[in-house]
Amino acid sequence: MNDPIFGEAKEALEELSQDPRARRLAEERWLGEVNYRLTVAQERREGREEGREEGREEGREEGRTHALREAVNRLCSRLNLDVTAKERERLNAAGPAEVQDILEHVALHHRWPD
Repeated sequence: MNDPIFGEAKEALEELSQDPRARRLAEERWLGEVNYRLTVAQERREGREEGREEGREEGREEGRTHALREAVNRLCSRLNLDVTAKERERLNAAGPAEVQDILEHVALHHRWPD
Protein backbone atom coordinates (compact mmCIF):
# COMPACT_ATOMS: atom_id res chain seq x y z
CA MET A 1 0.00 0.00 0.00
CA ASN A 2 2.80 2.36 -0.84
CA ASP A 3 0.88 3.72 -3.80
CA PRO A 4 0.70 7.54 -3.51
CA ILE A 5 -2.89 7.61 -4.79
CA PHE A 6 -4.05 5.48 -1.84
CA GLY A 7 -2.18 7.74 0.52
CA GLU A 8 -3.86 10.81 -0.91
CA ALA A 9 -7.27 9.14 -0.72
CA LYS A 10 -6.64 8.20 2.92
CA GLU A 11 -5.64 11.77 3.77
CA ALA A 12 -8.75 13.16 2.04
CA LEU A 13 -10.97 10.71 3.94
CA GLU A 14 -9.37 11.65 7.26
CA GLU A 15 -9.88 15.34 6.50
CA LEU A 16 -13.55 14.74 5.60
CA SER A 17 -14.13 12.76 8.77
CA GLN A 18 -12.92 15.78 10.78
CA ASP A 19 -15.42 18.09 9.07
CA PRO A 20 -18.67 18.15 11.16
CA ARG A 21 -20.80 19.04 8.13
CA ALA A 22 -19.40 16.13 6.09
CA ARG A 23 -19.90 13.76 9.06
CA ARG A 24 -23.50 14.95 9.46
CA LEU A 25 -24.20 14.44 5.74
CA ALA A 26 -22.69 10.96 5.85
CA GLU A 27 -24.76 10.10 8.93
CA GLU A 28 -27.95 11.41 7.30
CA ARG A 29 -27.23 9.37 4.18
CA TRP A 30 -26.62 6.28 6.32
CA LEU A 31 -29.85 6.87 8.30
CA GLY A 32 -31.74 7.32 5.03
CA GLU A 33 -30.45 3.98 3.76
CA VAL A 34 -31.38 2.27 7.03
CA ASN A 35 -34.86 3.81 6.91
CA TYR A 36 -35.31 2.73 3.30
CA ARG A 37 -34.28 -0.86 4.05
CA LEU A 38 -36.58 -1.04 7.09
CA THR A 39 -39.48 0.36 5.06
CA VAL A 40 -38.92 -2.12 2.23
CA ALA A 41 -38.69 -5.02 4.70
CA GLN A 42 -41.94 -3.96 6.39
CA GLU A 43 -43.73 -3.60 3.06
CA ARG A 44 -42.56 -7.08 2.04
CA ARG A 45 -43.85 -8.57 5.30
CA GLU A 46 -47.21 -6.82 4.84
CA GLY A 47 -47.39 -7.96 1.20
CA ARG A 48 -46.68 -11.57 2.14
CA GLU A 49 -49.36 -11.49 4.85
CA GLU A 50 -51.86 -9.93 2.46
CA GLY A 51 -51.07 -12.62 -0.11
CA ARG A 52 -51.53 -15.35 2.48
CA GLU A 53 -54.91 -13.94 3.52
CA GLU A 54 -56.03 -13.70 -0.12
CA GLY A 55 -54.92 -17.29 -0.64
CA ARG A 56 -56.84 -18.46 2.43
CA GLU A 57 -59.99 -16.67 1.23
CA GLU A 58 -59.65 -18.15 -2.27
CA GLY A 59 -59.22 -21.57 -0.71
CA ARG A 60 -62.34 -21.15 1.42
CA GLU A 61 -64.35 -20.03 -1.62
CA GLU A 62 -63.10 -22.96 -3.69
CA GLY A 63 -64.04 -25.27 -0.83
CA ARG A 64 -67.56 -23.83 -0.63
CA THR A 65 -67.98 -24.15 -4.40
CA HIS A 66 -66.73 -27.74 -4.32
CA ALA A 67 -69.19 -28.59 -1.53
CA LEU A 68 -72.06 -27.05 -3.52
CA ARG A 69 -71.08 -29.06 -6.61
CA GLU A 70 -71.04 -32.22 -4.53
CA ALA A 71 -74.50 -31.34 -3.17
CA VAL A 72 -75.82 -30.94 -6.74
CA ASN A 73 -74.32 -34.30 -7.73
CA ARG A 74 -75.75 -36.08 -4.67
CA LEU A 75 -79.18 -34.53 -5.16
CA CYS A 76 -79.24 -35.50 -8.85
CA SER A 77 -78.24 -39.02 -7.89
CA ARG A 78 -81.00 -39.28 -5.25
CA LEU A 79 -83.56 -37.93 -7.70
CA ASN A 80 -82.29 -40.33 -10.40
CA LEU A 81 -81.57 -37.42 -12.71
CA ASP A 82 -79.15 -38.11 -15.52
CA VAL A 83 -76.61 -35.33 -15.85
CA THR A 84 -75.36 -34.86 -19.39
CA ALA A 85 -71.74 -34.10 -20.22
CA LYS A 86 -72.78 -30.56 -21.17
CA GLU A 87 -74.56 -30.06 -17.83
CA ARG A 88 -71.58 -31.47 -15.91
CA GLU A 89 -69.27 -29.13 -17.83
CA ARG A 90 -71.53 -26.20 -16.94
CA LEU A 91 -71.52 -27.24 -13.28
CA ASN A 92 -67.73 -27.57 -13.18
CA ALA A 93 -67.21 -24.18 -14.85
CA ALA A 94 -69.77 -22.35 -12.68
CA GLY A 95 -68.85 -20.05 -9.83
CA PRO A 96 -70.38 -20.37 -6.38
CA ALA A 97 -73.47 -18.24 -7.10
CA GLU A 98 -74.39 -20.17 -10.24
CA VAL A 99 -73.78 -23.53 -8.54
CA GLN A 100 -76.09 -22.39 -5.72
CA ASP A 101 -78.74 -21.45 -8.31
CA ILE A 102 -78.42 -24.86 -9.99
CA LEU A 103 -78.76 -26.62 -6.63
CA GLU A 104 -81.86 -24.64 -5.72
CA HIS A 105 -83.44 -25.25 -9.14
CA VAL A 106 -82.82 -29.00 -9.01
CA ALA A 107 -84.17 -29.18 -5.44
CA LEU A 108 -87.31 -27.21 -6.33
CA HIS A 109 -88.10 -28.54 -9.82
CA HIS A 110 -86.46 -31.99 -9.75
CA ARG A 111 -84.81 -31.27 -13.10
CA TRP A 112 -81.75 -29.54 -14.44
CA PRO A 113 -82.21 -25.80 -15.26
CA ASP A 114 -82.45 -24.80 -18.91
